[in-house]
Amino acid sequence: MNCKSLKLSIITISYFSEKTIKRCMKSVITQTLLSPSVEYILIDGGSKDRTVEIIKEYALSGGLKYVSEKDHGISHAFNKGLKMARGEFVWFVNSDDWLESRAVDLVLKLLSANSDVDIVCGSVFFYNSENDKLVFKKPNLRNINTTMSVFHPATIMRRQLALDLGSFCLSKKVAMDYDLLLRASVHGARFVVVDNILSYFSYGGISTKSKSVQLKGYLECLCSNLKYRHRVFPAIYSCQRRIVRLYFPRVFSSLQKIKSYFR
Repeated sequence: MNCKSLKLSIITISYFSEKTIKRCMKSVITQTLLSPSVEYILIDGGSKDRTVEIIKEYALSGGLKYVSEKDHGISHAFNKGLKMARGEFVWFVNSDDWLESRAVDLVLKLLSANSDVDIVCGSVFFYNSENDKLVFKKPNLRNINTTMSVFHPATIMRRQLALDLGSFCLSKKVAMDYDLLLRASVHGARFVVVDNILSYFSYGGISTKSKSVQLKGYLECLCSNLKYRHRVFPAIYSCQRRIVRLYFPRVFSSLQKIKSYFR
């Protein structure tokens, strides 16, 4: 495959994902197998269940390249995928998420029509396996400096930009995707939003299990970017406000009442 013609690298990381990996891989390979513009990379963290066996079944078709070995967490796995990728853009679709049909074709056309774009953000369906419900969500760039208002499996980033920004921060255990996007935003990356549904985002990942985990992760990302004070300080205040509201609802209610007296 000619690297110059390779537009997009789709990357999936997995770890003990035998229950969901087939759905994810199938959603990608059925759209990319015959495309000279796309490669599919799978980074497994040394799973001991049937995950690797399932990956090998699909690898026989020639539709992907993979590695299975112990890593040092999610950020490390993401960075391994970045290093293996050769496409101009990278798209991370984790093992419990999956792509909407024709999403790849839509993204390729969009990238071809917008040569100056750095990051594409699409809509998703949030999927809850406990009740089999789907909830439609659209990205909101206006809040990107406050919270993760775009969606990981529907975000496509220029690969060189991710590398220039230092890739995913290894010290981040959650919200490492938001940390990278925040760095991209404060460095003036050019975003484009599409209303089209690009993927299905499963509840139950490390950042969706707990609202408190989410908020703590976002606050950590905001604080680590304090050198961009003019952009980040208002966001830190907003995030702290949400944490107080979540953990100390009575305190928050009292503060709101006190504030109303001075209006």
